Amino acid sequence: MDLFNNPMVDSAKRALTAEQKDEYKRIGEYMYNNQNYNTVETGQKVKQAESEELVFYACQALKSGGDPQDLSKPELEALVQFYGNKWYEKFGFSEDEVPKLNTQLVTAEQIFAAAEEKAKKLNLNRKQRRELQRKIEKDKNAVQKKLHK
Repeated sequence: MDLFNNPMVDSAKRALTAEQKDEYKRIGEYMYNNQNYNTVETGQKVKQAESEELVFYACQALKSGGDPQDLSKPELEALVQFYGNKWYEKFGFSEDEVPKLNTQLVTAEQIFAAAEEKAKKLNLNRKQRRELQRKIEKDKNAVQKKLHK
């Protein structure tokens, strides 16, 4: 019995009505000639991992003997967000064994302290100084909310 010369397939084709044949022909053309079908219908988009998943993957890699240098930037960011800047101590690493993120090089407190120092050196009147101080306090609160989220 040949795949393309099958009596069951031939009898099924003969049993189809003209409308059914046209419908199958239209579906076949859509599936094999339409690029949208090939990419949208059959292809899966890669889903971005959430921070909880990244923390889980990174923890499993480190517990299995993985090197912190092999972790991706999003995994490192998730570890810092979840465990804090000294996340590596939980896994028995020292500070010089782990890669530093750009966000870890300078803390938010250091940035705000530098901004307040520069604000003091500016030649501003009282109203401008108070407005600038309020803006700095507002930004501090926004950063604290975002960090503790």
